[in-house]
Amino acid sequence: MTPEHTSKSRRNTFLLQVVAVAVLAGALSLIWAVYFRVPELRFDESYYYPLAQKIVAGTYEDGWVIRAPLYPLFLAGVFKAFGEGFLPALIVQSILRALLVAGVAYMGKKYISRAAGLAAGTVLALYPALIAAYMSFLTEVVYIPLFLLSFHFTERASRSERTSSTVKAGISCGLAALARSTSFFLTLVLAVWFAIGKSESGRLSWPNLARACVLLVVMFAVISPWTIRNAAVHGGFIVIGDDAAFNLYMITSGLRIRQAVSEWTSWGAHPERQKEAYSRWLEHLKEDPAFHVKRLGVVLPRIFSPHWESPARNLSTLEGPDGPEEIHALRKFFAVLHPVSFWLIFAGGLAGLFMLEKDHKRRTLVLIVVVYFILLHGMTLARTRFMLPLLCLLSIYSGGLITMALDRLGWTRRTRHSE
Repeated sequence: MTPEHTSKSRRNTFLLQVVAVAVLAGALSLIWAVYFRVPELRFDESYYYPLAQKIVAGTYEDGWVIRAPLYPLFLAGVFKAFGEGFLPALIVQSILRALLVAGVAYMGKKYISRAAGLAAGTVLALYPALIAAYMSFLTEVVYIPLFLLSFHFTERASRSERTSSTVKAGISCGLAALARSTSFFLTLVLAVWFAIGKSESGRLSWPNLARACVLLVVMFAVISPWTIRNAAVHGGFIVIGDDAAFNLYMITSGLRIRQAVSEWTSWGAHPERQKEAYSRWLEHLKEDPAFHVKRLGVVLPRIFSPHWESPARNLSTLEGPDGPEEIHALRKFFAVLHPVSFWLIFAGGLAGLFMLEKDHKRRTLVLIVVVYFILLHGMTLARTRFMLPLLCLLSIYSGGLITMALDRLGWTRRTRHSE
């Protein structure tokens, strides 16, 4: 067999393997969406699902807070195409999770190896928190793939001298920001990283500064139609949403969500609410400048706790004709699988990053993202699902670490000889 035929055969084998892993991910999501999905809206779902229904009916009503628009628009598009109801949307989301797993597998192949990509995809296909996220009506459904896409193009732009690469990065970052404002602030951080990059002579590079400017200009251009819409509808400057202002006000005020909402809605229109919330947040910081730093000590243990916001209960409660019924054996299974897979991805991903990533720029970029996510959510509003985009990225290096371990055991060598 010629080298060309061998290479083509390996590509086809990898494609079939990725398809198999993606089908597994989609099938698991679909099974849990059909049999374990509670037939009621919970928490933030009560914002996105009714909003999508209103969009289909012809109106976009923000409600008590303005949030990034892409997920409700996506959900409205699903309703328009396949009809309203939980099942059509959950089927589409299951397919999207399958595509996400396939995308991670290909990123793993590009960054490390084919085996690493397959291992990363398999880990994510089985990861309980990701299954739970895609059987929910939450922004993670569209934000995670857009975040990974923005990372991919930003990583390419960081090493390319072509303006077109930076434009693609700016577009993808803008779309990710319209799914969740987390990426808006992350892009500002990455633009600074672009700008302070030095040339081979050790001096600041003007081309790098230019790329940083292009990245931000393009991102703002992508976001601008929504910003203009907010100005036209609400009569004030709101870049993406005012949910960040509300969250900062709520955590510094110490109020519970219903109390905070009641006070928030008494401040007039959305621009006034945003202004008042930021004003009260800054006033609190004057009294307690170390508030967010001290919050890290409280929030980080929760984020990394296997029991806090565990998906085990949701994934083990079967919806039957007589109502919900918990399958205790399944509850125990997920109670073990969830923390094990979390630490395999997070700790294994960090270890794999330092051991396997030889590209200095890419390693630095991943570390910036890791630090950003941990500090942002540790210092402000924390949910375990907010860490999912970061975990999907780290799964690539966790997959590499798994592959290295299997290789040392001789398993992957036997597999290669049998191909």
